[in-house]
Amino acid sequence: MSTRPTRLIAAHLAAPLLMLLAVGCSAQVTAIPSADSPLPTPAEPPIETATLPPEAAGPAGTQLAALNDATGTAHALVTATRAAIATATAGPALAEPGAPAGWNLILYEPFADNARKWPEGPDDSNPLVHQEHTIIGGQYMVKATARRDFSAYVYPQMPAVLDFYAAVDARLLDGDPATEYGLVASLDPAAGDYYAFLLDARGLWAFSLHKSGQWTVIESGHAGQISADGSRLALLRHQNDFTLYLDNQRIASAHNDQLTAPGKLGLIVEGNVPGAQATVTFGNLTVLTP
Repeated sequence: MSTRPTRLIAAHLAAPLLMLLAVGCSAQVTAIPSADSPLPTPAEPPIETATLPPEAAGPAGTQLAALNDATGTAHALVTATRAAIATATAGPALAEPGAPAGWNLILYEPFADNARKWPEGPDDSNPLVHQEHTIIGGQYMVKATARRDFSAYVYPQMPAVLDFYAAVDARLLDGDPATEYGLVASLDPAAGDYYAFLLDARGLWAFSLHKSGQWTVIESGHAGQISADGSRLALLRHQNDFTLYLDNQRIASAHNDQLTAPGKLGLIVEGNVPGAQATVTFGNLTVLTP
């Protein structure tokens, strides 16, 4: 196996690390190198029967219940109710400095349930790490015990996108402070190609490209002290230009045209210390597109 330095400390240290395995909804072995119009209603999956959803409370819920036999009308009300709740709840995210005005909210994930089919439960499909994924208290929790250096991503059911603004709350709850966590974007699960915006609890961050089994660090730096309550990471892609935000502050811009097809968005966790344990939580994942 080849050696490489971790992407977050590549600009600071030259310590070699080992091969990584990227695991999403499908497993992929990867090597990591050295170095004000109203928002449209988000699409909803078809509803076969007109049942009253838990969030349909108040007048809308009463109307839904009264129209329970009118499948088409009830379906429209379910969709409208969910969309209104998602838009209202995602309001702070939509007001973030990096969120482009007029872009469409296509995904807001409060982790209240698992409607989008995130991986759950224990996972040993990656021989380099034992993982446990749990949705709890409005958070997606990833517990990892590294057997060796590892990289693991997950993504929900969602359409592939090209240009996007994606933001998520992320926090190292406990464990190794060198654990890296953040967003994976423009992901092709079959090829294992993607961009990653990663942060660790020491304030080191990196924006990297993984393509054809090789890693390229595009931008990296040190953000300073990270709050124990976690940080909000955001990544904007417009054409082939990227802007990175940390806690609503722009920290870098970059241009890269290596991945030009629509791809998935998701979450990523990496560990660089064999035997180390870490628990990372994610919340309030928001995705906008033009």
